Amino acid sequence: MFTIVAWPSLVHSCSMVHHPGQLASKLYYYTRAAMLIVDKIGYLPLPKQGANLLFQLVNARYAKGAMVLTSVKCSYKPQPTSLGCY
Repeated sequence: MFTIVAWPSLVHSCSMVHHPGQLASKLYYYTRAAMLIVDKIGYLPLPKQGANLLFQLVNARYAKGAMVLTSVKCSYKPQPTSLGCY
Protein backbone atom coordinates (compact mmCIF):
# COMPACT_ATOMS: atom_id res chain seq x y z
CA MET A 1 0.00 0.00 0.00
CA PHE A 2 0.99 3.61 -0.36
CA THR A 3 0.00 6.92 1.18
CA ILE A 4 -0.22 10.25 -0.65
CA VAL A 5 -0.14 13.49 1.31
CA ALA A 6 0.21 17.15 0.31
CA TRP A 7 3.14 18.76 2.10
CA PRO A 8 1.18 21.83 3.35
CA SER A 9 -1.46 19.61 4.96
CA LEU A 10 1.20 17.33 6.50
CA VAL A 11 3.00 20.31 8.07
CA HIS A 12 -0.30 21.75 9.27
CA SER A 13 -1.50 18.50 10.86
CA CYS A 14 1.83 17.91 12.59
CA SER A 15 2.13 21.51 13.78
CA MET A 16 -1.18 21.16 15.62
CA VAL A 17 0.42 18.52 17.86
CA HIS A 18 1.21 19.75 21.35
CA HIS A 19 2.81 16.68 22.96
CA PRO A 20 5.86 14.71 21.74
CA GLY A 21 3.92 11.44 21.91
CA GLN A 22 1.31 12.81 19.52
CA LEU A 23 4.00 13.77 16.99
CA ALA A 24 5.47 10.27 17.20
CA SER A 25 1.99 8.89 16.52
CA LYS A 26 1.57 11.14 13.47
CA LEU A 27 4.99 10.19 12.14
CA TYR A 28 4.20 6.51 12.65
CA TYR A 29 1.10 6.95 10.49
CA TYR A 30 3.30 8.18 7.63
CA THR A 31 6.04 5.58 8.14
CA ARG A 32 3.89 2.45 8.10
CA ALA A 33 3.04 2.54 4.37
CA ALA A 34 5.33 0.75 1.93
CA MET A 35 5.57 3.96 -0.12
CA LEU A 36 4.92 7.54 0.95
CA ILE A 37 4.31 10.16 -1.73
CA VAL A 38 4.68 13.73 -0.49
CA ASP A 39 3.29 16.19 -3.01
CA LYS A 40 3.70 19.97 -3.34
CA ILE A 41 7.14 20.34 -1.75
CA GLY A 42 8.09 23.95 -2.38
CA TYR A 43 4.49 25.06 -2.92
CA LEU A 44 4.80 27.25 0.19
CA PRO A 45 7.99 28.48 1.88
CA LEU A 46 9.26 25.96 4.40
CA PRO A 47 9.46 27.36 7.94
CA LYS A 48 12.11 26.07 10.35
CA GLN A 49 9.54 23.80 12.03
CA GLY A 50 8.65 22.34 8.62
CA ALA A 51 12.30 21.63 7.81
CA ASN A 52 12.65 19.88 11.17
CA LEU A 53 9.53 17.83 10.42
CA LEU A 54 10.86 16.85 6.99
CA PHE A 55 14.11 15.66 8.58
CA GLN A 56 12.23 13.63 11.20
CA LEU A 57 9.99 12.08 8.55
CA VAL A 58 12.88 11.08 6.28
CA ASN A 59 14.79 9.77 9.30
CA ALA A 60 11.78 7.72 10.47
CA ARG A 61 11.24 6.22 7.00
CA TYR A 62 14.91 5.44 6.38
CA ALA A 63 15.27 1.76 5.35
CA LYS A 64 11.56 1.11 6.02
CA GLY A 65 10.01 2.01 2.69
CA ALA A 66 10.15 4.17 -0.39
CA MET A 67 9.52 7.91 -0.25
CA VAL A 68 8.73 10.07 -3.27
CA LEU A 69 8.86 13.88 -3.05
CA THR A 70 7.21 15.84 -5.84
CA SER A 71 7.26 19.51 -6.67
CA VAL A 72 5.93 21.62 -9.50
CA LYS A 73 8.35 24.47 -9.85
CA CYS A 74 8.38 26.17 -13.24
CA SER A 75 10.92 28.95 -13.26
CA TYR A 76 13.79 29.91 -15.53
CA LYS A 77 15.65 32.15 -13.09
CA PRO A 78 17.35 30.89 -9.91
CA GLN A 79 15.13 31.16 -6.86
CA PRO A 80 15.53 29.89 -3.32
CA THR A 81 14.26 26.33 -2.92
CA SER A 82 11.88 25.29 -0.19
CA LEU A 83 14.88 24.55 2.04
CA GLY A 84 16.30 28.06 1.62
CA CYS A 85 19.19 27.16 -0.72
CA TYR A 86 19.85 27.84 -4.40
